[in-house]
Amino acid sequence: CNTSDDVCDVAFISELIDALVSDYYVDPNRVYASGFSNGGFMIYSLACYLSDKVAAFGPVAGLMYTEEYDNCTPQRPLPIIHIHGEIDSSIPIGGGAYSVGFNSVLAYWNNYNQCNESTTINGDDNNGDGYGWYSDVSSGCQQGVSINYTYLENFDHYWPSSNADKGGGSDINGATFIWDFLSKYDINGLRN
Repeated sequence: CNTSDDVCDVAFISELIDALVSDYYVDPNRVYASGFSNGGFMIYSLACYLSDKVAAFGPVAGLMYTEEYDNCTPQRPLPIIHIHGEIDSSIPIGGGAYSVGFNSVLAYWNNYNQCNESTTINGDDNNGDGYGWYSDVSSGCQQGVSINYTYLENFDHYWPSSNADKGGGSDINGATFIWDFLSKYDINGLRN
């Protein structure tokens, strides 16, 4: 940070990772990051500036800030799973005054990772609400990484959960869905 007024979130998280690796049994090759809403924006900040310390990224209902999109400097191909409600009224999927839309973010990471294959996975309506989910998966990327952009149909600004009492009611359990993706990778790409 350049001034005392700045909040140095990325520097703080970098130092936190260093402390956890140094003081606890944390594998420095298997540090992962996920966050919701503003936390999803933070995950893209970490992807841009801490790709040397975080193995894989899982933003939910957050996008990339326009300035970050223009100045992002990752140091290696990055596996990313991003989940977003198609009717998110807080962080619209198309972006806004300070953020880049979902499709542009997907194109950025596909290009950066040099992905050359794309498939769509259509998910099931597991909770009977008449809506499902689908994932655009980019593969054939450098170092075996992939990108999974999952759209939740008719879903607003909530963490995806099967628990309707907690604002969820989606067709996927976000934590499990993200972990199943993240755990396939380490800092060097796809794990053997």
